[in-house]
Amino acid sequence: QISRARATTPEIIDHWCYNVLKPLLEKTGTINHPERIYNADETSFNLCGRPQRVVSKKGAKSPQYVVGGTGKENITLQGCISGDGKLLPPYILYTGQRLMSDYTEGGPLGTRYSVSEKGWMTEINFLDWLKMS
Repeated sequence: QISRARATTPEIIDHWCYNVLKPLLEKTGTINHPERIYNADETSFNLCGRPQRVVSKKGAKSPQYVVGGTGKENITLQGCISGDGKLLPPYILYTGQRLMSDYTEGGPLGTRYSVSEKGWMTEINFLDWLKMS
């Protein structure tokens, strides 16, 4: 996301850290308690992938490609870490209506697994993850 990177300047980051975040941490009493501060993020993986090679007209800027499958197979991973470095177990979402038992084998200790219609995080899944944490 090049546009986001270009829009972020040291001045914007300083303003956010010193004028927004620091007063909030002071007000809530968490400024000296990194174990009370968590950051969570999700990322989605498309299982159809991109081909390693494509056939296109020489010099094409954006060659089109076709992959096998439906193009709708996603896995979403929700990760979370505290300010003092404590990792919470991951939360993994598969596409589907029922969680297949073999999808839950071999993952990191404590991992929670679930499903959603498109394999994306929904409000229901997020609340399930939050209750687990």
